[in-house]
Amino acid sequence: MICSSGVGFSKMQGAKLCFRFCFVFLAVFFVLINPLSLSYSFGSDVLPVKDKDNIIEIEGSVITVSEFSRAIELLHTSDRVGARLTGGGNSFEMMDFGKYLQELIDRKLKALEAEKLNLDENPDVAAKLYVSRINYLLNKHQEEMVEKRIMIYRKEVVENFLEQREQQARDRRELKLKLGKIKPDEEPLPDFKSEEWIENTLKGLTPSAYTTIAGGFKNIKKAQLEKEFFEKIRKKGKIKVNKKIVKKFAEGDSSVLYEVIAKARRGVKVYSSDVLARIDRSKIANEAEIEKIADDIAMERLVDKDALSMNYDKKDDKLAGIIAREREKIMAQAYRDTVINGMIQVSAKEIEEYYEKNKDLFLLADSIEAKIIKVSKMEEARRVLSELEAGVDFDYLAKSMSLDPSKDKGGYIGWKPIVDFPQLDPVEVVKAGPGVVAGPYQDGYAFVLVQIIAYKEGEPAPLDDSLRKQIDLTIGKTKVEPTELEVMTRLRSAYKIRYNTERLNFYGIKLENL
Repeated sequence: MICSSGVGFSKMQGAKLCFRFCFVFLAVFFVLINPLSLSYSFGSDVLPVKDKDNIIEIEGSVITVSEFSRAIELLHTSDRVGARLTGGGNSFEMMDFGKYLQELIDRKLKALEAEKLNLDENPDVAAKLYVSRINYLLNKHQEEMVEKRIMIYRKEVVENFLEQREQQARDRRELKLKLGKIKPDEEPLPDFKSEEWIENTLKGLTPSAYTTIAGGFKNIKKAQLEKEFFEKIRKKGKIKVNKKIVKKFAEGDSSVLYEVIAKARRGVKVYSSDVLARIDRSKIANEAEIEKIADDIAMERLVDKDALSMNYDKKDDKLAGIIAREREKIMAQAYRDTVINGMIQVSAKEIEEYYEKNKDLFLLADSIEAKIIKVSKMEEARRVLSELEAGVDFDYLAKSMSLDPSKDKGGYIGWKPIVDFPQLDPVEVVKAGPGVVAGPYQDGYAFVLVQIIAYKEGEPAPLDDSLRKQIDLTIGKTKVEPTELEVMTRLRSAYKIRYNTERLNFYGIKLENL
């Protein structure tokens, strides 16, 4: 089995971290020195929209009236109706549309800045953008190549319904014959070809029954069309898996991680590292499994290429709009993650002060110093307890009877968090004092006796690197909102925002609140 700890991975990770550090530094530097973003004053004149179909216009980026209206309609189906967008209640009538519009404006401003900073060149952001776009294109591709080609005819639904009823009639008569309820010459079957039988039977073809049968035909035809579609892609793609690389991969040879394990037409290449990411690390994959994964990945990429080649988002304005809005969301989040979060700094002094003021938040669990004896049966545990109560030495009984590895040390297990012993009540342990034996109680398949040597209340965890990172994150979160507010104030000053005041009034949105 190949692991990901090779030199190649370390170099890549180091380069990636270096790239991210430089990228964040330059992005933050750009925001801070941007002369436009340093202006805090808003113009006194309200700029009207150029197109009345828009509610907001920001340097070529717009929020249309219909988009905003549709977004509001969808709000009641989301978790956004709550304290953040209302004043504390959950009523849809209490919704402050101004706050929501403000969020949309802020998102557009972040996305515009992200585009200027070329954040789409960041590998992580580029991957998210690709996945978002290709998913919509694949859905459209399936719709065009499969869904729209499914044809359900009334004739086949009717014939299927009649066949079902005919079979039901035959099955009922056969059952009666087996049970002896009728003789072979009794209750003959009707003429299933007669117009009378067909006419009477079709009276039972309700809309619900029709829909059910049609749905069954749709599933069958969809599966067949999908099979034909993928067979066509595979035939044209000519996937070839390198069996030599597969063999080395299965043997755990890490030198093949960056070798091409499968390739196909249209420039499709699959590397061993791609396959590694798909393998269940808890299992050892054999050559057949590795080959199948490589083939599957190549096939997926061929389908992606086929969908991309159709240029659906250039032909379908609605689809293009959906993809553009998803891109905007991803770019806005990238700006927040890279630039805004990159501006947040937490000093060592802040971390230490937070730790000193909040030590109670970092208390370690109370612990006990103890010895244990584990046996396989409750009766045996009770006999051991009786011997202990009679004065027999705990160490002696542990060495001679315990199933636990600690038996060689007389059952001594050292200091352990008391939470590791859910059957023990800390209050009772403290009251009992040192030397008390608790149990027996069941722990899995064993029965346990615990001798308490000492009890220690939890102390604050030491301020090590791990805790410093935890506190850094906690403090950093408190700085996100004010930092974001500062940045967005600058961006709102830097961009010319045009407002459709008529529509703002319609939604009860006050311009001064935006």
